[in-house]
Amino acid sequence: MSTGAPTLSGNAGSQPFAGLLTMLRFTLRRERIRLPVWILGLTAAIAATAASYPGIYATAEERHGALLTISNPGTTALIGAAYGDGDYTYGIMVGHQLLAMTTVVAALMSIFTVVRHTRAEEESGRAELVRSSVVGRHASAATAVLVVLGANVTLALALALSLGALGIETVTWAGSFLYGAATAGVGLVFAGIAAITVQLTESARSASSLAGLTLAAAYALRAIGDVAENGLSWVSAIGWAQATETYYRNNWAPVILLILLAAVLVAIAAPLSRRRDVGGASSALAPVRQRRGRDCGALSGSRGDSTVPACSAGRSHCSFSDSLMGRCCRRPTRSSRTSPSWRNSSQISMLGERNCSAPW
Repeated sequence: MSTGAPTLSGNAGSQPFAGLLTMLRFTLRRERIRLPVWILGLTAAIAATAASYPGIYATAEERHGALLTISNPGTTALIGAAYGDGDYTYGIMVGHQLLAMTTVVAALMSIFTVVRHTRAEEESGRAELVRSSVVGRHASAATAVLVVLGANVTLALALALSLGALGIETVTWAGSFLYGAATAGVGLVFAGIAAITVQLTESARSASSLAGLTLAAAYALRAIGDVAENGLSWVSAIGWAQATETYYRNNWAPVILLILLAAVLVAIAAPLSRRRDVGGASSALAPVRQRRGRDCGALSGSRGDSTVPACSAGRSHCSFSDSLMGRCCRRPTRSSRTSPSWRNSSQISMLGERNCSAPW
């Protein structure tokens, strides 16, 4: 007789994306406030700044004077190298002064969103709870990528429509759509980078930090390349976005490169995800940690005793049951080796339990 309780379908294990649409609706509901704040806030700031240029720089002479003022290594490192052959139009001002910062904000939005719906969900335990139902292994990660993709496309359209609707001289529709596309391209690249970092680290904070460091490195490489004029900017995704020269040459080739790079990064993250367990990290050390966890015996005393030592298996905290099963361990401190719990656990190990092979 059926009890009406939900059970795991036999096909769920063979369908890695089972439950994707349900997860997507759930994630969009959770992001109904956060992502609109990112998108609308950034769009409003860029549109307001661009709208202020005609009032501040009313003539070509004033715009040329602004160009001379910011033509120094410090400003070049901050916002990028100027372009336009000395004709500093309103459109070029928007692309030159605002695009680099816009791409950084889009990258941060993508990084935080991917980490929040992948590694952070695993840390909280929700990912394991969800996957106990009819949900495929890669449904959560695919949901995060799709949500970030939609957010960046929405941001690109919002930027293009808001800038084009201003009606400012030389701020054309073609340049506005390229501005939005370049911003979205950088956002997608760093979404792919975050998709990789969540597989290589064991906490949401570490994943965000590693992706953030990559973003900082990309910005630094772009700054060094622009100041030195040595082509190093082409190593950075932000430099690719600025190479579009919006409102001047309107070069779409860098946007295509950004999209291709984002696809490659996501493709790299997929096999990394298959090589790890929920809550674990996909790295060369993972098999070593797991082997040591199996080889180590039950070295634990009473629950809640923080001085109980155990072997290293990739986790910083171990419950009593986990320690008994050898699933997670903790390296002993110098003081803990002399504690009664350490002596007791060592005696337990000598009385028949498997000895820990991990070096202290």
